[in-house]
Amino acid sequence: MEKFLQVDPNDETKTIEVTVFKSFGTEEDYNKAIQSASSKAKGDLLKEMGVSSVQDVKDKFGKIAEFEEKATKYTELEGSYNELKSKHDKVIDELLVTKYGVADDFKNEFLTVAKAGVTDKITLEQSAQSFAEKLSKMTGGTIKVKIGGGKTPTLTEEEKKTAQMRAAFGLK
Repeated sequence: MEKFLQVDPNDETKTIEVTVFKSFGTEEDYNKAIQSASSKAKGDLLKEMGVSSVQDVKDKFGKIAEFEEKATKYTELEGSYNELKSKHDKVIDELLVTKYGVADDFKNEFLTVAKAGVTDKITLEQSAQSFAEKLSKMTGGTIKVKIGGGKTPTLTEEEKKTAQMRAAFGLK
């Protein structure tokens, strides 16, 4: 809009800035002015959003919807994976305690010790095997290691001492 300076009617020593009111000669001139203002506002908005066209905005919103869909699918798959991993871990634990003949009363202890030995280089199976071998060495190899449960046959003095040591560690 155009502006010009005019003498202030209240104080003739001062001038004021007056906006010129512009009327449109035709409806076509009015429509062109509205379209120009609209186009300028749209351009400013697109620039502020960091895009160059309305199509870019549509593309970005499409990608957002696609990302949200994939994120939902990922969450579902992650839940399924965690559920299957939990079942797998339980099966592996049950397999180990069965393989080494661990009585029900000592399953948690056996698994805790075996899992404590797991490292980047030692698997759960290797750790369980190592633990079973150590128990066998503790008994001097005179008793086949069957962790927990079962009845102990008649023992020699040495075997009785070994059995006492095992009992002290919570093993049978």
